[in-house]
Amino acid sequence: MSGAGRDTTSPMVITSASYDGSAVTVEWEPFSESGLSGYIVTLLQVSVGMNNVPVDDPDAVSKTFGVLLKAGDEYQVWVTPILRPGFPDTANQSNVVPIPYPPTDASQGSAK
Repeated sequence: MSGAGRDTTSPMVITSASYDGSAVTVEWEPFSESGLSGYIVTLLQVSVGMNNVPVDDPDAVSKTFGVLLKAGDEYQVWVTPILRPGFPDTANQSNVVPIPYPPTDASQGSAK
């Protein structure tokens, strides 16, 4: 059974991604699907590597995690819901959103 009228064929939406000099904060629209057990927030340093940060709370709509970003490098983030324990639902993965660096006062949201 699907939750709250969400079109589960559509990707999640990241509403903002920001960096304050010591931590990345990612915010997204709620995802209501039965069996949701959490999310994986992925931080990608373009052409270098990535880190996956688990979010074990299915009601979460944001995650802040400590990380030091390197000035001049490009970073992107995306969020993937986990609909069964341990299995990401890549069909509903959010679009990739760049993280502004150096830090700016304005957060970078996803395109609509």
